[in-house]
Amino acid sequence: MGRRGEWDLSRTRSPPSCGPGGNTCAACAPRSSPGTARTRPSTPASAITHLAEAPHPPGGSSDAADRLTALPVANARAGVTDVLGQPGRVATGVGRTTVTIGVSGSARVGKSSLLQSTSGLADAQLPTGSGIPVTAVRSRIHHVVGRRRAVLEPHTCTGFRAAHPRPRHAALGLPDAPTGVAEFRAWRYPAPGERAHAAAAHPTLLNDLREIQATLPSYVDFLDRGGGPFELDGDEFDRLREYVTYPVVAAKRAGDPPCKHLAVRDNRIECAFPHPDLAAIGGCDLPGIGEITLDADRHHVTGLRHEVDVVLLVKRAVEGMAYRGDADARAVTLLNTGDGTPTLVANPRDDVTRKLNEGSADLHLQVLEADAANRQADGEDPAYAGAVDAVHEDVLAWVRNGLGVGREQWCRDALRSAIRDDGGAAFTGRELNRVRVELSTRFAALDRFFHDRVELVWQQAVTGLATEGELRDLLDDRTGAAALRHLADLAGDAAEPCAVTRAALDDLLGPRLDYRTQLHPRVRPELDGLHLQVADDRGGATVQIAVPSTPDGVAELFRIVSELAEQATFRIRGALLREAALPGQVLFAAVEQFDDTLIRSGDAHREIRQLARSYRDRLWPAEFDELDGANARVAGAAAAADLRGYDR
Repeated sequence: MGRRGEWDLSRTRSPPSCGPGGNTCAACAPRSSPGTARTRPSTPASAITHLAEAPHPPGGSSDAADRLTALPVANARAGVTDVLGQPGRVATGVGRTTVTIGVSGSARVGKSSLLQSTSGLADAQLPTGSGIPVTAVRSRIHHVVGRRRAVLEPHTCTGFRAAHPRPRHAALGLPDAPTGVAEFRAWRYPAPGERAHAAAAHPTLLNDLREIQATLPSYVDFLDRGGGPFELDGDEFDRLREYVTYPVVAAKRAGDPPCKHLAVRDNRIECAFPHPDLAAIGGCDLPGIGEITLDADRHHVTGLRHEVDVVLLVKRAVEGMAYRGDADARAVTLLNTGDGTPTLVANPRDDVTRKLNEGSADLHLQVLEADAANRQADGEDPAYAGAVDAVHEDVLAWVRNGLGVGREQWCRDALRSAIRDDGGAAFTGRELNRVRVELSTRFAALDRFFHDRVELVWQQAVTGLATEGELRDLLDDRTGAAALRHLADLAGDAAEPCAVTRAALDDLLGPRLDYRTQLHPRVRPELDGLHLQVADDRGGATVQIAVPSTPDGVAELFRIVSELAEQATFRIRGALLREAALPGQVLFAAVEQFDDTLIRSGDAHREIRQLARSYRDRLWPAEFDELDGANARVAGAAAAADLRGYDR
């Protein structure tokens, strides 16, 4: 790169000198016939033309020249280019151990959200948003155990000019873009309200140029690095967003916000994925493409030829965004310049089949569908998912606030222990044990949700039993479990005991629904990573963490333990959500069994009559008071009649 303030423009180079004193030797000198200036053909087509026009030797034939001229050179060029690129693809593929998926599409369709769910990253590292485009820089995400960093590759000055000013100049029909920082800073772009601004073919692009120019001081220093990468790790990793996103609207309204993303060409993120099954998959988050000009977005897919195995072109199933439009066509055109096969994720399928696949399903583009708007169709309980997410956030807060003691105190304790114990293994083992127990304890807070859910089922059962009104008089305003226990006691203590009814009520009160019993055994394997020693490929055990007993070493240890805790937390959350149907299944089975025993068992009807007779005075007090009085009068009359007969 040239001195500060200049674009790194390509320079015209002279042919190499190989003779004494810098002279060109006879072997390298261009050859020509006497009186004729001959140039070397630059393409296969021009080479054939060159041969065809060459003088034929005496007695020679022009057939060979005619046949050469008839060769379909233009048709063969694409095949030759592909063959020449195959060694590069093979070499790159052999060196990679992952399948890389590029996630692309127009802005605001959920590309970054999809990658967040697979990588475990948050908005601070892999930003998402709604309403306006967020992602400004291509990000590659790879699973690397023990790492949590971003390696940013800035533009060279030439790359910056090619990525930002030059394509916008071309789309607007302006002269070629400025060739230096000073020239770009001084360039006069029409302002809103001026006639030239109103007449521009794309006023938005003109506004972009003005913003790129106005914010130049916030990113020009990165261009001066000459393309050398720099790294963000530790606390700096959480500042990645400011390097890879567009400025927010509020910042724009407040003035000229920092626009560091304009200087960043590429971003590689290395972190441990929360799901081990995804370790062999890499992701590539591409900014929204297919916008006004292809050239402005072409640099986002540059370099994907040998690194991306398949591309997901994401569509969002909302009004105005679900159907294929011109932006999607431009995106497909751009993505097809690489070797990845775009796979369209869209809704509805019929539109893709009709417009892209010539009426045949998956002819050109494979279609994947997901009904994300109707998640309950898969049996998810929104209340359960909300309870899991609430506990998950609480656990994450504990981890991120210093594992319960604060980062500085933790590091001091770790360093003191490492010096005392001649190594940090003992402290690390104790801390991993403590974190594992703490996570288990905190997720047990789901018991409150389960308790409330069981109480709700009991109350619904009581409401159903008391619907007709008669049983309400036996409950004496009791509700929930208290009402069911009272009914069970009444059934057992009745004048005509109702054993089946009491058993049905006891069974309904019996099921336990709690985290420790039903769910902890299913999520316990997700805590296995929180051990100092882990299983290796040979069936043995290996120590997974070893750091020097220095301040920097314990800081790295804190980062690793915190990262392992976050990964375990994320995996537990996923495991719990996969068991979303379990609480409902347990309670449904209990209610169904109660219903069958109380109503459909062989003794059901007999016991209902027995219970009614035993408590008829409380169930129908008015009716039986009058009946008892009449019975008393009848009995008195009968007794009197018997006495008169006896006197006779």
